[in-house]
Amino acid sequence: MPLNSENISWVTGDSPLAPPPAKASDLRQQILDRLDSDSEILTGNLTTYAQFATLVPADPDWPFLVRVLRECRLAADRLASDADIDAFHLEPPSTGHRGWDAILAGVAEITGVDRVSDSRILQWCRNSDRFSPDLFDPLNTGKYRWLEYLRTPIQLRERNIILSAGNLEGV
Repeated sequence: MPLNSENISWVTGDSPLAPPPAKASDLRQQILDRLDSDSEILTGNLTTYAQFATLVPADPDWPFLVRVLRECRLAADRLASDADIDAFHLEPPSTGHRGWDAILAGVAEITGVDRVSDSRILQWCRNSDRFSPDLFDPLNTGKYRWLEYLRTPIQLRERNIILSAGNLEGV
């Protein structure tokens, strides 16, 4: 069964009333057309990167958001269907914070490289607005900052993010 506007909103993080982003809209539409109501994203109520991006402006508790992002990353790792993997990695809306936008791009690269069906799906990760101009440490690691920096995956380090790999992995 095809997706309704509420399902599309859940996957993309967009308001059901808002027009889709102009950039990459053909590719985006092709990906959404491959999904159906049996999608693992919808049946499992998974929080996609796009859904996560809508949570950031509403919640100032950054350590909590890091835990939610870890769950997003773990959900992305467990996806099996090509259509679900592609949809999970669609470009999210901006969070309104350059640091969080950079984190999302880095984590999407971690989970999407060599898994998405078309490398153009992850092109948004390389946009200049997905890099933080200043060091961003969402956990405010204090005196352990540089130790955490050494444990940060390269996809985040190149974006000036300090977030060790352990914070993105399950137990």
